[in-house]
Amino acid sequence: INAEYGGINLVITSWCLPLGVNQTHSRMVSIQLTWQTENTENIFIFGIGKKRKFSKLSIWDPPGSFHLKSGSCIILTRRMVFVAAALSSTVIHFYKKDDEWLHEVVISVEPKEVEGWALPQLPGLITDIIISLDDKFLYFSNWLQGDIRQYDISDPHHPRLVGQIFLGGVVKADSGVRHVSGAPAPDIPLVKGKKLAGGPQMIQLSLDGKRLYVTNSLFSPWDKQFYADLAHQGSYLLQIDVNQNGGLSLNTNFYVDFSAEPAGPVLAHEIRYPGGDCTSDIWI
Repeated sequence: INAEYGGINLVITSWCLPLGVNQTHSRMVSIQLTWQTENTENIFIFGIGKKRKFSKLSIWDPPGSFHLKSGSCIILTRRMVFVAAALSSTVIHFYKKDDEWLHEVVISVEPKEVEGWALPQLPGLITDIIISLDDKFLYFSNWLQGDIRQYDISDPHHPRLVGQIFLGGVVKADSGVRHVSGAPAPDIPLVKGKKLAGGPQMIQLSLDGKRLYVTNSLFSPWDKQFYADLAHQGSYLLQIDVNQNGGLSLNTNFYVDFSAEPAGPVLAHEIRYPGGDCTSDIWI
């Protein structure tokens, strides 16, 4: 909590039902994904204990700012909020200037031109975002393109890409989906002899910032639609080693396999630390 900014300490995102969601067939996503929503999408900023809303920020830039996760942090006397917009695959930076909240798109993941997929363009689909406790690095996962990215946010207006690792995604050597440009599919490693199904999804950072953990299930109907093998194979939990100067590497000795649970393969999602973690900055 930074008292210099009036104790503003809670940021909440809201997202609406995308027009592209088929509401009558098992909550499956219509393949004709639209980049708009039925209602405006908002960011709410509250002061805990004051029981009143400080700000309601509506976002229309970029269109389709479908927020699955937000990350907020306080750096000395500067207040920042980063929001990941899933469908548009952008990261939006909110900041306060002269008692007014402003926002800017600081990261854009460009769609890939592909063949063999349902659509001619493959979005990144940012599904999770996290900020290190020292407020130095921002991480997010691109569930469809299959990579995790690490950005230096020392200058929050100009994040700098310093690490990237591919752990799956739609474009694979054996998936039948290819880049129109002719670029090769990312090299996806085996971990303890296991092929990595799906794409990286939920992430959690160790308190010392040295280990990033990741699972690969987003939402079971969407898992089955976009990664049919994931439901049969089950999820994983992986560990990514983090270079404190920038850089990500896969720990090939760490693999938690959810394929052999007593009731059959399961889909792993949220990752938490007992007592508090980097997702919330809340400590018990």
